[in-house]
Amino acid sequence: MKGDQLALAVQLNPVPSFQNFFAGPNRLALETVQQVVRAGGPAALYLYGAAASGKSHLLKAAAGDDPVLLSLNDSGQCARLHDPALDAAPLLALDDIEPALADPDAALRLLRLLDRRRQQGRALLVAARSAPARLPVALPDLRTRLESMVLLGLKPLGEEHRRELLRLQAQARGLELAADAVSWLLNRLPRDAGSLIAALERVDRASLSAQRRPTVPFLQQVLTPVSPPPPGHESARTSSG
Repeated sequence: MKGDQLALAVQLNPVPSFQNFFAGPNRLALETVQQVVRAGGPAALYLYGAAASGKSHLLKAAAGDDPVLLSLNDSGQCARLHDPALDAAPLLALDDIEPALADPDAALRLLRLLDRRRQQGRALLVAARSAPARLPVALPDLRTRLESMVLLGLKPLGEEHRRELLRLQAQARGLELAADAVSWLLNRLPRDAGSLIAALERVDRASLSAQRRPTVPFLQQVLTPVSPPPPGHESARTSSG
């Protein structure tokens, strides 16, 4: 890496909040999670969508300053499913639940936890890449419990949503992006919102440092070339999934 070139693989990590979540086609998911947090929505909500679709962002935003959030692809956090302290949490968020579903012991712990949360009427948010019917689940009863939750699939960002995201993010930074610069970014960056925002932040920093406008030649200097995603492949945000 030389000069002003910055690798797009290096992502920003802003604190996820409802305010910095770009809803796009997923406003219903955003509003429903907010309702759960306010205890005015469903007590049990299951979010699913592709990687970087925004599931983890919404769960972290819901957890806020008092994070009762477990990522079940971490064996240590998965082992906490039997922790009685989880029962007292007003809101519990479980991210990346797939590993727990396929393991019989973890699946049983998760099943019991879901049953306790339901009996107590306490809020629960769950996230995975697919709906329960499309995931391998070791216990049929666990699949039934998951399917009884309110299921919401996150939709990928379309072309117009990606343009709107870039416009809003550039405007917030005081950047003037010409139409050809926007098209260049859209054609060469990954389609998820997290990658778009991270790239624009790097452009902003480089533009301030060099005192140059973000023209297409400048973008080519600043951003490490990224191959266009395969046709038909789209994903929406997230800060982590």
